[in-house]
Amino acid sequence: MSGYSESLPFQGIEEEGYLKLKAESDEFPEYATPIDDLIKRFEIEGIKIVIEKGRVYVISFNSSITNNNCIFPRFLKVEDGMDNNLRMLIKAGKQPG
Repeated sequence: MSGYSESLPFQGIEEEGYLKLKAESDEFPEYATPIDDLIKRFEIEGIKIVIEKGRVYVISFNSSITNNNCIFPRFLKVEDGMDNNLRMLIKAGKQPG
């Protein structure tokens, strides 16, 4: 899978992940798009999965990948009825080492 070409619905971010991402974007504002801004884009546009250089990223559907406008799938909530491939990516990212 090289990524999705269609928009997937944004199900939200796990609370623990949100707090971590918020702290990082507050500490390094010049290197990261604020997580609240990313969430707004995800809610409006939906998300897409991008695989680049062997890493899997979540970005807003109308974006191209940069280091400061993406999150890892492990931060997303797993919800009933979501895309099964996305569910597997999220769960795989949460597995230790």
